[in-house]
This record gives sequence, structure tokens and C-alpha cells, in this order.
Amino acid sequence: MRKQLPAAFERLANEEQKFLSGEFLAPRLPYRHVKVRVAGIISQMMIRPPDYSGWGIFKPTDRRHADFVREASMAEREQYLKLFPRVHFLVCGRDERNWFGVQLYPSASISVQGRVPLHLSTDIQVFDTVTARYDGTNFWYDEPYFQRGMEYADFLRQSIQDVLPTPTKTGLLQSELDVYAEMYTKRVAEIEELNKDHNEEKIKAALAHSGAVYLSYRERADGFTVSYRVDGSQYTSTVDKNLRVQSAGICLSGGDTAFDLTSLVEVIREGDQEGAIVITRNPT
Repeated sequence: MRKQLPAAFERLANEEQKFLSGEFLAPRLPYRHVKVRVAGIISQMMIRPPDYSGWGIFKPTDRRHADFVREASMAEREQYLKLFPRVHFLVCGRDERNWFGVQLYPSASISVQGRVPLHLSTDIQVFDTVTARYDGTNFWYDEPYFQRGMEYADFLRQSIQDVLPTPTKTGLLQSELDVYAEMYTKRVAEIEELNKDHNEEKIKAALAHSGAVYLSYRERADGFTVSYRVDGSQYTSTVDKNLRVQSAGICLSGGDTAFDLTSLVEVIREGDQEGAIVITRNPT
């Protein structure tokens, strides 16, 4: 056994020297190390420049560092990806760095739970079906999965755009229905937030036009309950969606609906100057 050790070490040294004198291909995420295998031993290499991201050809400078040489060709990239098993994904969203996917079909060989990043993915969008390769740690984007057909992705994207609660199309997969439900919830929340911002700005503008100070509002089925201050005194009124007064919150002898929110403030200001304001119960 001992006689074999020098030969093993010599073989390792030769393989390492060969590696250091050559170049290697690897996918790289910014500010991350890449893993290389030399004589069966996995090592981690730091890349210069540190912010490089993509499929690159690198030249080792020592056992721990390598410099970017050039972008890998499409053929080189494909040859690298063929080393690893395929997994089909449904694209379900993205953050500022990555697109994410959920496994399109259940698989006995590789089971992926939840959403995972599809590294170095390009030219894809939500509901696309794609193929990625699993290297034991990361899923690297490979190519579109055309066998599924683009009709489903197009249909689901249009359904989200139209804010349809439930997509109805024969042949949709459970994974697609699950992602759609999540996307629909987000879409509705976004619309509600946009409407909320629009409503608040509309109310603020109406009050500011007459010199009142906006305090708050609460949405109702048929309009809004608005709290505001006029010359130091607080008032609460209800208005419809067009800001026409439903209940002024002060006694107007039944004439509430003759005013909008802006003109109501003028009435309040005049009545206050004459000492004729009578506050009724606050609208609910």
C-alpha cells in the first residue's frame, strides 16, 4: 500500500499542473466561487473580476484563483450542460437577480420542492416552460421546453392580464393552476394598492383645492368616509366614488347631496365664520 502512495501523489501533482497550465469552462454567478474537479478532488476557485456573471472560460493563476478569459461559446455551454440531468420547470416569477421555477411534472429521479432559482436564464417570462440542468447544487437554465407548447403560457398570461379568477382551458397542469392562483392573488393586491393610492390622491386634491387638510379616509362599498380639518376644526363626511357628498357630518337641512367635497369645505368655512355650524353624528 505504501509503495502506491508516491505514484498517487505524483499523478495528483501531474493532474494539478495540467489544470493550472490550461483553461476551464464554468457557469459563474457574481461574487461567487466556482467548483472544479481535479483528479477526483473538488476545489473552489475565486474568479476575477469578482462581479463577472455568465458562462465563461477561465485561466487559473494558482490553486485558488482564476481570471476570466472569454465568454463560452454556445457549443461549449451545451457540451457542459449535457453532463447533468434535465429537469423541466414552470417559470413562476423573479426577483432582482433570478427567475424562479417550480417543477413542471412530478419526477421519481429528481424531486424539487417549492420554487428554485433558474440560474443564468435569459429571454423567459412567467408561465414559460423551460429545461434546467442540475449539478447537485444549482439548477442552470438550459433551453425552452417546447414540447409543452406556448399556447398554455400565452393563455395564462392573458388570463392574468384580464384578472380572471380561474383559468379555464383543457389540458392545464396542476403546477400551472397553482402558480396561476399565486399570480392572481398578487395581481389583485397590486390593483387594489393602485386604486388605493389613486383614491387617496383624488381626495387629497379635492380638499387641498379648498384649503382643507386631509387626515384620513376609509373605503366603503359605495364611496368613502373622509376625515379632514378646516381652520383647525376636524370634520368627517361621507362621499360617493365621484366625491359627491352623501352625508356632510354637519346640519345642512337635507341639502347634503347638493355639494361635492370641495364645495362642502367652502360651506363649512362660511358657516364657521357665522357660528352656524352644527355637527351631526359622525358618518360610519
